[in-house]
Amino acid sequence: TYSLYDIFRFAFGGLGVIASTHFQFLSWTIPTMLVAVAVWTYHQQVVREEAGQLQERLLSARRVLLYLMSFIGLGTLISGLIILIGILLGLLVNAAGREPTIVVSGWWQIQVSISLAMLLVATPIWLYYWNRVIRMVADGGIMEWKARSRRIFLYVVLGVAIITLAVDLVYILYQVLNGLLQGAFGIEVLRSSQWSLQSMVVAVPVLLYHWRILRREQ
Repeated sequence: TYSLYDIFRFAFGGLGVIASTHFQFLSWTIPTMLVAVAVWTYHQQVVREEAGQLQERLLSARRVLLYLMSFIGLGTLISGLIILIGILLGLLVNAAGREPTIVVSGWWQIQVSISLAMLLVATPIWLYYWNRVIRMVADGGIMEWKARSRRIFLYVVLGVAIITLAVDLVYILYQVLNGLLQGAFGIEVLRSSQWSLQSMVVAVPVLLYHWRILRREQ
């Protein structure tokens, strides 16, 4: 993610350094990735060997891995979407306001780079592992619906989404009422509620999707 972030920053411009200086970060990110892949591969092989004698243990270990990676991928994907939507909302708010907010030079390059890096890393991870979860559930039927790791995954995702949505709605309502009572209802209310709006836009579909899964299995 960090490597993609810095590559996008260079591609979008806004950096006052030459390429040979900017890409020095590859000297430590590439070795780090290689070591991480080696460690991941080794421990995954060890888990398979230890669980090979008991099919149920192997299935349980694989199930935990699938849901854990799905959760990590989904969380990173959501973060990238929130940042991307925040960029779009920020542009709309500044365009609608009479006095655009003064921002640091190059802010959009940084934000877009972070968002794209997260999305490019998280999307294939989430799609790969979640599709494996879907196939596993289709083959396992009701036994997979009852799996503890699946219950934990669904309830954690739903809980985080509900809490996020509730906090966002409370804060947006507070900003609206505060603006009305002070007679200053306008673009400033939208600007103050921007973070809540961008996270709420992402939380709603996440909540609905996983809620439908849970209700269907119940």
